[in-house]
Amino acid sequence: MKGYLKYKDSGVQWLGEIPEHWDITKIKRLVSIKIADGPHETPIFSDTGYPFISAEAIQNNKIDFNRRRGNIKEELHTFYCKKCKPKQDDVLMCKSGSTTGKVAIVDTDIEFSIWSPLALIRSNQKIIIPKFLFYSMLEQSFQAQVQLSWSFGTQPNIGMGVIENLYLRLPTISEQKQIVYFLDHKLEQINHFISNKQRLIELLKEQKTAIINRAVTKGINPHAPMKPSGIEWLGEIPEHWKLKKLKWFTKTESGSTPNSGQQKKYYENGNINWVRTLDLNNDEIWNTEIKITEKAIVDTSCKIVPPGTVMIAMYGGDGTIGKNAILRVFAATNQAVCCILPNSNFVPEFLHKYVQFYRPHWMFDATGSRKDPNISQEIVRELIVFFPPIEEQKAIVSFIDEKSEKIDLAITKIEKEIELIKEYRTTLISDAVTGKIDVRI
Repeated sequence: MKGYLKYKDSGVQWLGEIPEHWDITKIKRLVSIKIADGPHETPIFSDTGYPFISAEAIQNNKIDFNRRRGNIKEELHTFYCKKCKPKQDDVLMCKSGSTTGKVAIVDTDIEFSIWSPLALIRSNQKIIIPKFLFYSMLEQSFQAQVQLSWSFGTQPNIGMGVIENLYLRLPTISEQKQIVYFLDHKLEQINHFISNKQRLIELLKEQKTAIINRAVTKGINPHAPMKPSGIEWLGEIPEHWKLKKLKWFTKTESGSTPNSGQQKKYYENGNINWVRTLDLNNDEIWNTEIKITEKAIVDTSCKIVPPGTVMIAMYGGDGTIGKNAILRVFAATNQAVCCILPNSNFVPEFLHKYVQFYRPHWMFDATGSRKDPNISQEIVRELIVFFPPIEEQKAIVSFIDEKSEKIDLAITKIEKEIELIKEYRTTLISDAVTGKIDVRI
């Protein structure tokens, strides 16, 4: 798209030129009330009531009430609203923590309260329309101002007095409306494209899972004679496959966590990979973020296990139990990881594919009275597995890998398309609200 016919110096070095009839102004001159934040105290939460949100609820420039801190009672909500009462069309900005600078526009009439990491900015609609303010605060040079204005404690943060002195470009109200209309229309198309591509990725992942599940439970020969598996939800398996408990063909190990208070002794300059549940990527492990020392192996329950070890997360509830990986290097683990060392009856890669297939079922085996139930090495050892002869295991692994590689390549290509369109979206917003393109009809 073409730019404007004439530009002028903005008068602010890092903002460059703006269209000749635009102005530069500070946020404090664009608001109808003083920028405010929520309470600095931690409220008492209740099972029902008004949503109470903080910075983590700002997701993809929207408010995700599923990520609220909790609910608060009406009396507390009313009290907090005396200081700061969000309403539709307000802009919320994260002002402390790792998400400092993120913004969202309130697009609901639901009543809620905010916590102190959020600043509330309410536009004076005689000067600036809310959606234009929102888009302007997403723009790259505005975000650069935020980052340059950070102060640091344990985390980045920016004060409300600093926010109100940040600069924005300001066209006329009628032009703001046209820019907002243009961006709303274009972003709807872009977001629809992204949603379709993300759905395609999910379908490809489901297809990959289905390929693994079928291959490790039915084999890859569609004409093989079948027999009942003895497991109701599974149905039939190839007639020549065996069913045994995992403990008869493997041994299991776990590890421990060396004292983090003795960094020099157990961690500094360590060269031994140390696997935590965070490292379990449902794929292969070639390296770990944290290394431990040989002294840690000597002094603790950490044991080094070899490449080919299959690993499963035992702790962490539904989102973590069953996360898995196959080890490609020598490594130790913490106590939350179960290491399965197969004997010669198993191709390690086949066992790993089987563990991937079984992941959704571990929660049925989980025990404990904790909020997040766990599984144990004993539960893992009691797992019933069915397996073909070694050569067939190898063939199944090759089949899965070949199919998976094609799917992974397709996913990578789609992810690059999404990344490019997101970059275009960012550029489009910046060009429109800075006047680099003229979107007027």
